[in-house]
Order: sequence, then C-alpha cells, then structure tokens
Amino acid sequence: MGLPKGRTNNLKGRPKGSKNRSGKDLLESLNEIIADNLDSFKNDVADLPSQERINVMLRLFDFVVPKTQSLVATESNGQESST
Repeated sequence: MGLPKGRTNNLKGRPKGSKNRSGKDLLESLNEIIADNLDSFKNDVADLPSQERINVMLRLFDFVVPKTQSLVATESNGQESST
C-alpha cells in the first residue's frame, strides 16, 4: 500500500524545495563553459553573414525573453468575459 503522499521514512533525505545536487552541478558546469567561450562566440557570430547572424539572435531570444501566455478573463460567476 505504501505511505501517504508527502510522507517518507527517510528522515535524512533531501529537504522539500531544495535543489537536486546533480542538476546544480550540471548547471554550474554549463555556466562555466559558456563564460569561458563567450568572447569566441561573439567573434564567431560577428563573422556570420547578416541573415545567419539574425537567425542566431532570434534563436537565443527564446532563452532570454520570457514566453507570453494568453489569459482568459472570467467573471465571478465563471463565465468568460468578452473584453
């Protein structure tokens, strides 16, 4: 049957809300790789033809600019508002 949700017998386990150590290590490694190669990357992008340079910049925007989500306003009675 198991334990109820949110309950464990491992009292020394990872605390709720803490980051996964392997994910943290990977993120630190990737940040280091990017930081070490940033100047080279800038030079490589600057050497690209203008259309390819624009394509690279557009792809990178996905990692910098937050995604927008469509919102639907509802009235207190649960019906959608047509505004």
